[in-house]
Amino acid sequence: MWKPIREFFAKSGAIGSLLGEILYETEPLQGQVSTSLFQWRVKKGLDDASYFVGVKMLPDGYAGAEGSPNNYINFDLETAERIRAGLEACIAECRRLEALTNK
Repeated sequence: MWKPIREFFAKSGAIGSLLGEILYETEPLQGQVSTSLFQWRVKKGLDDASYFVGVKMLPDGYAGAEGSPNNYINFDLETAERIRAGLEACIAECRRLEALTNK
């Protein structure tokens, strides 16, 4: 019974990534507020052939009609690599600005 349902949901990349199995998680990191967190994880899609890099976030503060402040975003490998490049660029810029400030 579950196989047809699983195959149906696997056809949707978004649902397949949301319902897939978590294969690896980093240690959660605390943000500026003690209740906030940030955590990377790797998931396998329901089709057993797709893998996703996801981030779990509980922000320092939030507003909106969404209700829960706990958010999940899953990325394919190519997008995760672009995100990493963006993060590395931001870290380099922060280091550059700190160096200018601490002169």
